[in-house]
Amino acid sequence: QKASQAKKALQAGKHLLLEIPIAMSFSAAKHVTELSRQVDRRLMLCHSMRYFPAMCEIQQRVATGRLRLHHILAFFGILRRTNASWTGKARSWTDNILWHHGAHLVDMALWIGGCYETSSINCRFGPPHTTQGIMDLNISFLLQNGILVSIAESYNISKPGWRILFIGEQTTLEFTDDTLYDTDGTVVVPKQPMVDLVAQNCEFIGAVREGRDPAITGEEVLPAMWVLQEAQQSADSALQST
Repeated sequence: QKASQAKKALQAGKHLLLEIPIAMSFSAAKHVTELSRQVDRRLMLCHSMRYFPAMCEIQQRVATGRLRLHHILAFFGILRRTNASWTGKARSWTDNILWHHGAHLVDMALWIGGCYETSSINCRFGPPHTTQGIMDLNISFLLQNGILVSIAESYNISKPGWRILFIGEQTTLEFTDDTLYDTDGTVVVPKQPMVDLVAQNCEFIGAVREGRDPAITGEEVLPAMWVLQEAQQSADSALQST
């Protein structure tokens, strides 16, 4: 249904700022991306972590060689035992821990790592909730440039939040409570709420006005969609073998 809604908007001639995931499979994501080119409409994905100031700082350090990463170790958790949004508002759809929050963290790792080629993708699911589906998972994979990525997520945790360690040769940086800290606990990038998406939205509007590609096109996120599909298959195979 997600891909169907996106295709209808594009076919209606609309430029599209699309909440993630672009689709629930790699093939559907590729189809939406190709359609955006066929109808010549701007398509931008809300992989909003690319606009977190802390993430931008780390990405720049890696890109300029000031931080040589060895391991990205990420955790995200939020309570999803009832069908409500993070604001507490009831909703008609059920969240997907792999394709929603997993998409955020996988794309973040590829972007910050500066590498979109992956291998050794492995994923395991925890026991499903009776109405909310899969509530816990872990994913691991290797970037072609040697960076190891480990991701854990839970919809069972009582206190929501992120904790991401960027372990490199020069230093270790920690992102927690929307703030970036160094090894000594000194603030490197002050807190900015993750709901502050002005820069992301301005980029999309600018791309539409200027007739150019936005920063995060469908092609940009297809590598993350591939990892998620491989992770889904890995987890499903493990469940079938038990």
